[in-house]
Amino acid sequence: MPSTARPRPGSKGWYKSCAPLPKGGRLPGGCGLCHTPHGAGSTPLLQGAAEEAACLTCHSAANPDASDIASLLRQPFGHFVDRHSGEHSAEETPADASGHVECADCHDPHEASDRPSISGLDIGGALEGVPGVTLSGAQVDEAQFEYEVCLRCHGEEPAHLSGFPVRRQIEEFDLGREIDPGNASFHPIAAPGRNLSVPSLIAPLSEGSVIRCSDCHSAPAGFPRGPHGSPHEGLLRAGNRTGDGVAESPQAYALCYECHSRSSILGDQSFPLHRLHVVDERTSCSVCHDPHGVSLSQGDPGEHTHLINFDLAVVEPEPASGVIAFTDLGERAGSCALTCHGYVHSSSGY
Repeated sequence: MPSTARPRPGSKGWYKSCAPLPKGGRLPGGCGLCHTPHGAGSTPLLQGAAEEAACLTCHSAANPDASDIASLLRQPFGHFVDRHSGEHSAEETPADASGHVECADCHDPHEASDRPSISGLDIGGALEGVPGVTLSGAQVDEAQFEYEVCLRCHGEEPAHLSGFPVRRQIEEFDLGREIDPGNASFHPIAAPGRNLSVPSLIAPLSEGSVIRCSDCHSAPAGFPRGPHGSPHEGLLRAGNRTGDGVAESPQAYALCYECHSRSSILGDQSFPLHRLHVVDERTSCSVCHDPHGVSLSQGDPGEHTHLINFDLAVVEPEPASGVIAFTDLGERAGSCALTCHGYVHSSSGY
């Protein structure tokens, strides 16, 4: 795949002093705030011994005028830019970026601003000017959507950085394929969802809403937005237990309950057996639902609506047929052929 990384010297934004402030001003110090023409500790002529120092000097608890990113990098899960130095290149392809993450992988310091995103699909000022990868795997000079920045590392190349820590019936490690609007089901990241009846959604969310990767993968509420660091596995902004034997509580599925009403889910408004599964059988949401989507490149599309993609550590084949299958039978109706908790579902319908 040929590189389309834009040339840096002379390119748009190359000679800007720094990112605009809210009122249109410039940061005091101009170029010299980050760069030094003599005795630089790193390239390209940056202040400090490592490129992260140029960013984290301001983006720390010591500076109340900037987001404190340095503190987030001390969380258990995150994009730990301070563990890599000198590995990013402006000309690198997604394949070249394998194994490292640095501030400049996601942010262009000459283009970035604090312009808020206008809608779910708007990239927002913090990511402006950054190269990206489209759902089809094409490299673009400037990403138009937040997910295109994420797909630089969590797309086709390199696959080892992608996926979800659950062994599923249909496994897909390219997140671009998982969120593709052509799938039978997907979380609405690249386009509004297919399901026109989702009674659990909490306003202002609706069936026509579009969400962003950072709506789920981000620092917890109250901290600077973005996937810098989190106390929750998967770099999630709130807790989300996976696997079996999980006692249902607002904390166990806090992430899901930020968008989906707990009372609606446990009141069986969208699926008549939700409470039985989640509360009585202590089966986590992720045992049945794949949070990103199910790639249409694998499996029968009629079996993977509603994000159904079973966790194989919990769900086993139905003995007579040897299959694990969910069949969509229309609005709020379906059947399963599988074994779960020792109970055999032989085309059990609801």
